[in-house]
Amino acid sequence: MPKTKTIGLVLVAILATAAVGNLVYAQSSGASKIPDYITIAEKTRDQARELAGLAASKGVNATRAYALIEKGSAVLEEAKSHFARNETVKAVSKTHVAMEYFTNAIRVIDHTFVQEIRKEETIRGLMNLITRLESRIQTIRDELARSNVSQAVKDEVNKHLDEAQRHLNLAKAALTAAEPDIDTAAKEIRGANQEIQQAIKTFREALGKRPAAASLRGRPSKDNLRGLEFDNEFKELDSLLKNVRKDSKGFRERHD
Repeated sequence: MPKTKTIGLVLVAILATAAVGNLVYAQSSGASKIPDYITIAEKTRDQARELAGLAASKGVNATRAYALIEKGSAVLEEAKSHFARNETVKAVSKTHVAMEYFTNAIRVIDHTFVQEIRKEETIRGLMNLITRLESRIQTIRDELARSNVSQAVKDEVNKHLDEAQRHLNLAKAALTAAEPDIDTAAKEIRGANQEIQQAIKTFREALGKRPAAASLRGRPSKDNLRGLEFDNEFKELDSLLKNVRKDSKGFRERHD
């Protein structure tokens, strides 16, 4: 997602959150007069429609928000009918229900935008992680080519690295699809990690069994390969996925 679009998502999320706060305040302070309460509900409906339209213009699915707005609009018409017949208790009750629908619609929009923003941040983070892993694969290949280990060992290490790259290619495909699949990408990245670690293990064991080739660039192989481990990156992976999993629990409406 382009930076300008992300900024747009942030702005709409802020507007939606502010709208809920303002409208709930108006509801609590204006509910003593039925005509005023109905007017507030109408303004809430209009603001919810405006935000839903803005969300849709940003490419976000606003279907659920529109559905809530339509339900609320129908209930609000019932409230007006009750008020016209001087059924004040029913009018207030129906207006309150309509307000719940409208404010829920605004909350749905806010929640959806927050999800979109977090998802885009996660995708960027995962793509950066893939780039770093690909760089490490190349580093191992370079060290391997300069070493004196047997061709059989080189073939085995490269086989693991090829498999790691295959996992990373699948991860990139999952992230760049029309509907990015973060879970699949994460699974493939972990698969790449396992293959890279196995390549390092095989390489180290071969160097340890061949004293004449026990150093690369004049230094012990252990020092050269130590920097190829990346536990911190996978703590980062877990952190990137944490917010997405939290969001996946969905939005719980106050009324439906």
